[in-house]
Amino acid sequence: MAGITVRTLKLRGIAKDYEYSFRPGLNIISGPISTGKTSILELIDYCFGANSHPEHIEIQKKARSALLETEINGETIVIERPLFTSERKATIHECSLLDIGIEHVSKVVQARQIPGQESISSYILNKIGLLNLLLREAPTKDGSDVDMMSLRDIMWFCFLHNERLDNKELLFESVPVKNIKLHQVFNVIFKVHANELSHISLQIKSMESEISRLSAEIGTLIGFLRERRIPSRDKLEEKLAILSKSEIELKARLDKITNTLKGESNIAQQYRVQLTGIEDDLRQLSANRRDREKLLKRLLPLRGQYSEDTKKLHFLQEVKRIVDPLALIKCPYCLQEISQGSDIRRCMLCGNDIKIDAVESFDVKKEIGGVERKLKELNAFIEEIDKKLEEINGDIRFKEGIADKLRKQLDEALKGFVSPYIAERDAIVGEINRIRQEVLDIETQQSLHAGIEERINKRIRLEADLELKQAELESERGKVRNREEIINAISKRFGEILEAVSFPKIEAPKVNSNLVPFVRNLEYRKIGSSGAMTLLSVSWFLSIFECAIEHGGSHPGFVMIDSPQKNIGLSARVDEPEFRDTKIVEGLYHHIIEKASEYESAQWIIVDNEPPEIAREFIRIKFSRRKNAPPYGLIDDEAD
Repeated sequence: MAGITVRTLKLRGIAKDYEYSFRPGLNIISGPISTGKTSILELIDYCFGANSHPEHIEIQKKARSALLETEINGETIVIERPLFTSERKATIHECSLLDIGIEHVSKVVQARQIPGQESISSYILNKIGLLNLLLREAPTKDGSDVDMMSLRDIMWFCFLHNERLDNKELLFESVPVKNIKLHQVFNVIFKVHANELSHISLQIKSMESEISRLSAEIGTLIGFLRERRIPSRDKLEEKLAILSKSEIELKARLDKITNTLKGESNIAQQYRVQLTGIEDDLRQLSANRRDREKLLKRLLPLRGQYSEDTKKLHFLQEVKRIVDPLALIKCPYCLQEISQGSDIRRCMLCGNDIKIDAVESFDVKKEIGGVERKLKELNAFIEEIDKKLEEINGDIRFKEGIADKLRKQLDEALKGFVSPYIAERDAIVGEINRIRQEVLDIETQQSLHAGIEERINKRIRLEADLELKQAELESERGKVRNREEIINAISKRFGEILEAVSFPKIEAPKVNSNLVPFVRNLEYRKIGSSGAMTLLSVSWFLSIFECAIEHGGSHPGFVMIDSPQKNIGLSARVDEPEFRDTKIVEGLYHHIIEKASEYESAQWIIVDNEPPEIAREFIRIKFSRRKNAPPYGLIDDEAD
């Protein structure tokens, strides 16, 4: 047995927490309706990865998260999930609820099982040794698709909700996918499911699919070769060898022509040497000419500036001559000569001071002479440069004439020497290019043949591996536990439980190979009584649980049953008087109590409004639904 025990459910609230504990063996949650009994089972299931949780208003007002302390094969963990949120994560604390406030190892996981990511399901399945088990969608077909088993699948055999008791969907008959998976999970629990068989079947299917794909590709490629009339690989090899030989011969001829053209005549070589020397001289002369032209460009503006300065000075000289200050030699009043004093700074007529401008002391004539001398020197230098530039231009024209003459002589010397080889050389190059293109085409055709051969070889290897896998599959089948023996044991236990609960008019009880419970030669869905359907469902559920324990199966080791008295006992409907019998309820509890004492590590958590007297000592939680008799319900301080 896998070994999971539910220890404590804790609702973390705003003002206070709500905590409910359980123990191995039988645990009963009792009380009137609408007190939250079923919600406890649903919250436990939620912590084990269910998609939803109870959303009653009193829970929404008071609780914020659910924490479930559980023991798995002797190791205590706490699964924590938030309530009333879209968050799809959970936290697993590797400690007890008492130690959750101190430092400990914890991890955030996915609430739902997602391939490649750790989740509540993968964590727990790994702990109980059921991780990575594959379930075939079509159990009778070796190559069928497979699905990874999750903890949610196993919970079908751990949690019997009251809605499943009498709705004719005990085995999810109206949902074929779930029905098939339920059978697969049953096989896992009783170890009649060979996980290796699923792995091998998946490999076989993959191999068969790959072989089919390769065969299709091979057929397509062969058809393409035939349609294009592409020669066989041997003929392509022969043709490639011929083309390669031809290319080598042509390249040898081309090298010979190239070497011949390189061995030019002595005259042509002499002309080339002379032409090279002349061209070097021309480059040097051109450089000299550029230098002098740049110098002239800088000197000519300077000469213009000097000329302009000379003109300005001559103009100033003329102005001084024409506009010379008036000199008074006689007094305009007495007409007597005015004596010229020695002090030229004071007017002899009016006696005022005379301000002499610095310009009047400027020697224009001397300045003109200096500028004209510089201009003359500059003009002489420019003329010298012009003369040298003319000489350089003459040398360039002379050298260019010699160069043109040498080029013509070189062309004449080579004309008769090269012309015979040009046409042959072009023809050889063209033929080599044609051969290379044909080689590329042949290599493309060879790649098609290579692709076919590669696929054929791969198919041969896969077919050999497939034979080995099929033999391995047959070998593994021999290791699978006898399912028929398990079904017979469950069927027998099913009948024993019905007898223990005093099932009315019991006749031919059994569970068939499809796990469907029968009584009175009718399957449970056709029995016509809701009370009978409830008893058959509970008995079927318990018989699987008990046989899994006794046969060392992989059942998690705990079950939760919601309202086993539904439609039976004193609460049964009036139109079913045969099930209004307290002996039925007492018989059911007597059987469970007996098995609880026999299976020390197994656990039953049962929700029941009013269990019989023989089960009172196993009541772990009792709600009153009365304000003056706490606890009122699941949220014990919410009574409105």
